[in-house]
Amino acid sequence: MTNSEHSNITEREQTILDRAKTLLLDSDCNTTILAKRIGSNRNTISKIFLKATGGGPKKWVREHRLDTARSLIHEGKTDITEISYRSGYKYPSTFSTVYKKHFGVSPRKDRKLNKFAKKNAP
Repeated sequence: MTNSEHSNITEREQTILDRAKTLLLDSDCNTTILAKRIGSNRNTISKIFLKATGGGPKKWVREHRLDTARSLIHEGKTDITEISYRSGYKYPSTFSTVYKKHFGVSPRKDRKLNKFAKKNAP
């Protein structure tokens, strides 16, 4: 995301945010480790995430992974169990529960609904 999308954060904060997002997606680290890698402190990083995204780093990672999973589910080429593992979930049942809570529908039902919508689109 660019600074223009989040006009409420400074360029410095945007730089920290972008670097933090990259590190969070490349490794599974907590806020303290993330802060050390960036050269900041965890409170600053948490405040920047809250200001820019409306939630903390963990929430951003979860939502990013779920959005990516949904794209793969709608694509229809990858098994849902494999998608759950790629999304960072050890157990597919946990993935399914979190997915349903977030999107209001299970991954399998979402795939079926999406196929139906594509099939019946003009």
